[in-house]
Amino acid sequence: MKFQTFTYLLIVALFSCNKDKDNDPQVSDPEWKSIANFPGIGRQNAVTFTIGQKGYMGLGNGDGNSPYNDLWEYDPANDSWGRKVDFPGTPRLAPAGFGIGNKGYVVNGICDCNDFWEFSLVKESWTRKADFPVKDLYYAATFVINDKAYVATGMYGTVLQKWLWEYDPQSDKWTRKNDFPGIGMDDATGFSIDGKGYIAGGNRATGTSKELWQYDPTSDTWTRKADLPQSTMGSVAFTVNNKGYVGLSNMGNKFWEYDPAADTWRKSTTYSGGNAEGASAFTINNNAYIGLGASAWTVYPNEMWQLTF
Repeated sequence: MKFQTFTYLLIVALFSCNKDKDNDPQVSDPEWKSIANFPGIGRQNAVTFTIGQKGYMGLGNGDGNSPYNDLWEYDPANDSWGRKVDFPGTPRLAPAGFGIGNKGYVVNGICDCNDFWEFSLVKESWTRKADFPVKDLYYAATFVINDKAYVATGMYGTVLQKWLWEYDPQSDKWTRKNDFPGIGMDDATGFSIDGKGYIAGGNRATGTSKELWQYDPTSDTWTRKADLPQSTMGSVAFTVNNKGYVGLSNMGNKFWEYDPAADTWRKSTTYSGGNAEGASAFTINNNAYIGLGASAWTVYPNEMWQLTF
C-alpha cells in the first residue's frame, strides 16, 4: 500500500511539473548562435529586408547621429557579409525600410525630402519610385501584407502622427488609409501575421506605450489587441511561424512572443547580446537575425546573432 501511494504521488508530481512547464511564461524554446559581425560601422535604426535566402541591412545612424548610406548582404549559407551598391538618396536619420517580393525599399527619414527608393538585387541598383506623400516623416512603423507595404505613425515636424499609408508596387502608388486610432506616436514597431498588420509599443506625448493594435487591410479597420507585458519604444520585431516577437530597448534583453490565435503574450527568450535601442532584424527560413543598436546611447556594437526556432 505504501508503494502504491508513493507511485501515485510521484505520477501526480511529474504531471504537475510538466503542466507547470507547459504554462510557464518563462519557457524558452529558441536557441541563440553568434554569427559573423556586421562589417560596417556599428549603428542604430538600420533598415532591413529579405530577398530570397539572404538578408539586407544598411543605412541608419551612429555616433553624433551621423547617417550612413551603405548596404550589406548577409548569406547564412556561409555566414558571410558582402557590400552592395550604396543607397543613392540624401543621407537621412530614422528612415523606414521594408521588403516586398524580391525588392527592398527605403523611404523618408529626417532629410528634408520625401524620396522613395527601390533596391533590385537582379540589377544591383537603386531606382527612385513615387515620392512619399509628405516630407520628413521619421521613426515610422512598417509592415507588409499581401505584397503591399504600410507605413504608420511616426514624427512629422514636431507632431506625433496617426497616419497610415499603403504602397502598391504594381501601380507605384501611395494611398492614405484609415488613421491609427490610438494616440499619435513614433518609434513603434511593426510586424505582420496571416494577412494582418500589427503595431506594438511606441513613444507618445503621454509616455511609452504597451498597446498592440491589429490592422485588417480587407476592411481597412483597426482593432486593439492584448497589451504587451511592458511598455516599450525603439524595440525590434519580427514574425516566425505565425507568431510575433518584440524585444530589446525598454524591455531589456527580453523577447516576448505574441500568439494571434489566442491573443496572448508569453516570455519567449533572452537575447544573448547586450540590450540595445534601435536594433534591427530580418528573417530567413524561420530563423531571425538580430543585431546592431545603441547600447547606453554611446556604444554601437556590430555584433549579430541568429535565433533558431
